[in-house]
Amino acid sequence: MNPFDPWNTVAAFPLVPFRRGKLDLEGYAKNLRYLASHSWLDGGRKRVIAFGGSSLIHHIDADDQIALMELASEIAGDRSLLLSGIVPNPLGVAARLVERQARFARPPDAYLILPVNGVANPEGVYRTLKQFCQDMGTRFGASFLLYLRNSNQREALGRLVRDCRPVLGVKVGTTPEDVSFLVDLIQDEGIVVWGVGDRATAGFERGARGHTSGIAQLFPKASDWINNASRAGDFESCRRVEADIARFEEVRFMMDRAFNYSALVAAAQLAGFEDVAGGDGGPFNELPPPEVTAILAEEVKKLKPYHY
Repeated sequence: MNPFDPWNTVAAFPLVPFRRGKLDLEGYAKNLRYLASHSWLDGGRKRVIAFGGSSLIHHIDADDQIALMELASEIAGDRSLLLSGIVPNPLGVAARLVERQARFARPPDAYLILPVNGVANPEGVYRTLKQFCQDMGTRFGASFLLYLRNSNQREALGRLVRDCRPVLGVKVGTTPEDVSFLVDLIQDEGIVVWGVGDRATAGFERGARGHTSGIAQLFPKASDWINNASRAGDFESCRRVEADIARFEEVRFMMDRAFNYSALVAAAQLAGFEDVAGGDGGPFNELPPPEVTAILAEEVKKLKPYHY
């Protein structure tokens, strides 16, 4: 079997809820239980339970990040792959996060290296991450996916997959053209995963395998059906489901992803799902304005069948 095939699935980012400005761990546990017990992936395949930027990782301190991933390990670890987001700088903090999680009874299957904060250039990213991933792989058996958010780093990240054994592949958060470039560069030495939500068909057609989903917490049937169809090469079916969720995704990604998190919170409130905890908004993420919420209300009515 292709060693990267288990990652050709849906990487679902559970909604991390806050209530009155405080992290809601009980709500997060509810969200994990829902995703772990509701799957429409064919062949009994596992989805990925992931933690990353849309989880408000940049607003959550290191101890709370550990608590969230430990919950994921305990609740969903037997039924899912686990992907833990790591902000790579400062490097010392990143290394301590990997070390602490590697000591879980059920450690993450891989770590998602998020984009570097602050000033960086492609060769610096290549050299620094190569050393970091090699060191963490040697010390803790850690594996990594890299997150491309800036196209000028695509060649550097592709080389990292080829040159650094602990690196499994690249999550592409830019364009379908970058998928083509990386598939050609990496070939069979790693995997290229689509990372711009469930509007994924254009990425699949260019060789992406699997995709990350922010909406799977609310509408997992849509995400899973898209993945099933993509694996079968049935891109027309991908497009049909993608058309259903397109407007919702447009809202999440409008204004440079301004509502990536808050649209989910608002939709969870509007839907009234009892098996999902939406919370009341997170740090730096107020609920969308009324004109955006009105759009979400219409979309939630249409998309509710994808929840059950």
